[in-house]
Amino acid sequence: SPPLRRRLDLNSSQPNSWYVQGLIQDKLGEPKKAAEAYRKTVRLSPEHPHAWMNLAYALKKQGLPTEAAQAYAQHRVRVMAKATSPSAR
Repeated sequence: SPPLRRRLDLNSSQPNSWYVQGLIQDKLGEPKKAAEAYRKTVRLSPEHPHAWMNLAYALKKQGLPTEAAQAYAQHRVRVMAKATSPSAR
């Protein structure tokens, strides 16, 4: 939508703006656009585990199993790192 696009243009350096855009595109049945938004999210915030997981799903929906597996592996790395960090105890 144009208002959302304008908002993203204003907040293009905010990972959560791109993450929400990915969620919206996914709900609209646009896995390619969702994957693009999730990729922007993880470029801006590599430790965003939910974006990695959703990127994996979006890639799988596009019939890209190798890329989906790579994104899922990144998700697992982030989740395990967070679970074993001293602040998680």
